[in-house]
Amino acid sequence: GRQSIYCVMDIDQKSNGDTTSLRIHGRVDAYWSEHLTKAITAAITAGAKHITLNLSRAEYISSAGIRLLISFHKQLRAKNGSLLIEHPSESVNSVLNLTGLDEVLIAPGKGGPEPQAEHTHLSWETDTTSFVVDDLDLEARMKCQMVGDPTKLTTGFEESDANVMPFPESTFGIGLGALGSSFDECKDRVNEFMALAGAAAYLPTDGSISPDSMISEEALVPLMSIFYGVAGQGQFSRHLRFEAKIATPEIIPLLTFSEVVDRGLRATGSDFGVIAMVCEASTVVGEFLRKLDSQDTPGETLLTLARETVLEPSLCVAVGIAARKNLPQWSAVFEQLGAGMELYGHFHAAVFTAQTIPDGILDMHTVVRKLFTDEQPQKLMHLLPTDGAAQTEFVRGVCWVAPVDQPQGDKAAAKARDPRRMTVRMTLPPRNAGLPGSK
Repeated sequence: GRQSIYCVMDIDQKSNGDTTSLRIHGRVDAYWSEHLTKAITAAITAGAKHITLNLSRAEYISSAGIRLLISFHKQLRAKNGSLLIEHPSESVNSVLNLTGLDEVLIAPGKGGPEPQAEHTHLSWETDTTSFVVDDLDLEARMKCQMVGDPTKLTTGFEESDANVMPFPESTFGIGLGALGSSFDECKDRVNEFMALAGAAAYLPTDGSISPDSMISEEALVPLMSIFYGVAGQGQFSRHLRFEAKIATPEIIPLLTFSEVVDRGLRATGSDFGVIAMVCEASTVVGEFLRKLDSQDTPGETLLTLARETVLEPSLCVAVGIAARKNLPQWSAVFEQLGAGMELYGHFHAAVFTAQTIPDGILDMHTVVRKLFTDEQPQKLMHLLPTDGAAQTEFVRGVCWVAPVDQPQGDKAAAKARDPRRMTVRMTLPPRNAGLPGSK
């Protein structure tokens, strides 16, 4: 069987000679003390004599955690080394004060809050997964905007609602739309679309079973008629590679879509960011619009949401926005990405045949354009974390991330909930009652 494990303690490690710094994210309790013990032991085995624990993001420390710190402090001091704490969180600092260990374990001058560095190089290592972050351009930002009004999905689009936008290489886009430059050309084909790295694709609702796509070439730039969605422009600031550690052939740890978005957003250094990803997937869950013939009125066409789960290995190319809060100005297109997680966003994905992602730092434009050039995507969908028992899960992949600069939203659209979430089990109005092309 396969299993997906989400570790609630992260340890970022930096080493320089005989000195190692460990940054702890999570709870230092009886359960996770073993995880921290392994990390410190591995550092000592590798030659570290002086170990610093940054506990600025440690949510809690128990008596088991205190015993661990005292044990390693004594062990290293006996070898003329040291184990010290810097910038303990408020909860950790309170425990250290009560036990009288603050004067023993806190590094001189490092007892206060951690100074906010503009950029921090990140990497994570858990028992089941490795995450490696590389800097691309730390000054890079994305500018995003909401396009159109999602409430028109149920009340009806008209010609003035078709926003024709070009998508050259430095842009991205997701939402409902169709390749084309006019309302009349696109009104009967509108569906989920995505644009990234100069490649644009959507799934027509005119009876086609495969997505249609276009790639920018010199003066040729894909034009998408967008009825509603999100569009952005800019460069990515960091490159995140992740991979599940295969312990045995029988057990392959998998990463959920929500976990990858969570780490990707963390890598942006912001609470609101753009994430593009190319992942080797075991399962992909999504939804799209589908036309059906009315059972009540012959000749009428209904538009409904359909869900689909790809259960075989595939390659998933996705792009979207994510935030730690359900920002009011973006709530019309946000959904919660995982139960119990303060993580919101909206992502679209193209699904290709299974392929192996190359090693190293990859150029997003080269990878994405090659995929869309070599073959047509098999599926194009709004990416969902779960659908009942199934959930979107990845084995390994690469993300390109950037913080959003000066986010802007459509205040009118933000007042309404995304109607997609209200119509999953409902049939939308017939086309002649207000869907695209009816006016």
